[in-house]
Amino acid sequence: MPITLNTKPIHLRIDEFNDYIEECKEKCIIDQGEITPKEKNLLYRCGVDYGLTINKKVGVAAFEQLKLDHNLILRIKGPFTLPLQAQFTSERGAVNIRPYIIHESAASQRLHSIANDLHEKELISSVVPIDAEYIYEALRETAFNIAMEEAISLGNGFQIIQIEFDENGHFKAVELDESDY
Repeated sequence: MPITLNTKPIHLRIDEFNDYIEECKEKCIIDQGEITPKEKNLLYRCGVDYGLTINKKVGVAAFEQLKLDHNLILRIKGPFTLPLQAQFTSERGAVNIRPYIIHESAASQRLHSIANDLHEKELISSVVPIDAEYIYEALRETAFNIAMEEAISLGNGFQIIQIEFDENGHFKAVELDESDY
């Protein structure tokens, strides 16, 4: 199914966006709950890409492209994140931000948890012996590929901002171009 786009890209000045980051940053909390529909998509795709068998108890269905409704791409590293939707006010006025967030640190922690759980409960198998670390690496690689495909599917012209937070909430934000992705 093709991805439906419902918005146009926005472009923000990094110096103004730094104030927004400082005001809106929040501690990233990693959900340890049930596997979400998006994660089930990931498991299905990972199973196909790596020849893994996912137990039916997990409830994985065929992979579907998700509808994307974003106007900015944020690549975040570290223990903080930003809201999925907010209003940003600059010297040119107010604009609604709906970022497509790729949070590398949060995704890594969550995928470790999923991989360990699948391995411990023997909910994933392969014709060759696998361990939790192999499952994690397969999930991480598949998640990265999906995120890149979705980001590229947004189209040209989207501003990509990378934000790296430290443990104290200090951050560095830089604008990337599509070749850095």
